[in-house]
Amino acid sequence: MKFFQRIEVWFLLLIGGGLAAWVLLGQPKASNEAPPAEPSSSVETTDLIQVRRSTLERDYGNARLDLDLRIQNPTVRPIVLKAPDIQLLTGTDREVPAFFLPADPPPQLSASASQEVKLRFWLEKTDVAGPLRLRFHGHDFPVKTAAPVEWDRLENGKPTTFTALDWHVGPPK
Repeated sequence: MKFFQRIEVWFLLLIGGGLAAWVLLGQPKASNEAPPAEPSSSVETTDLIQVRRSTLERDYGNARLDLDLRIQNPTVRPIVLKAPDIQLLTGTDREVPAFFLPADPPPQLSASASQEVKLRFWLEKTDVAGPLRLRFHGHDFPVKTAAPVEWDRLENGKPTTFTALDWHVGPPK
C-alpha cells in the first residue's frame, strides 16, 4: 500500500499546512501597546483602608497581629489580600510576613466593593519598636506610630487590643 495514495494522509497534510500558515502568517500582537486602563474611581486614597482594631497576641519572642479593616477595592477585578497586593511594612521597609493557616485562606475583595476583613501577620519583637504601615495600591496607611511597644508588659498568650495608632500598653495587673 502506498502512503500518499490514502485520502486520510492528504487530508491531514492539508489541515496541518493550513494551521501552520495561520500561525505563521497571522498578524503579530504589538508588544508595546499599553494595557487597557481600569476605569478611574472617585474613591479618595484616604478612604481605601480604615483600621478598625489592632489585636496583638504575644507568643514568647514573637506576636500575632490581627488587623480588623474596612477596605475598599478601587479596581474592576477581585483582589486576594496577600502580598504583593497588600503588605505590612516596618519603619525600615521590611515586609512583615503574613500569618496563615492552611484551612484559613486570605480574604478576597470583590470588584469595586467595600468590606470588613481581618488580616493576620507574624511580628518579631523588633517590629513593634517602630512604626507599621500597610501598603495597598501604592499608598501607605498607618497602622502604628513610631512609639515603641513595651514588650515586657505584654502578657504571653493574652490578646491586647488597640483602637488607635498609638499602641500604649498599660501597667500590668
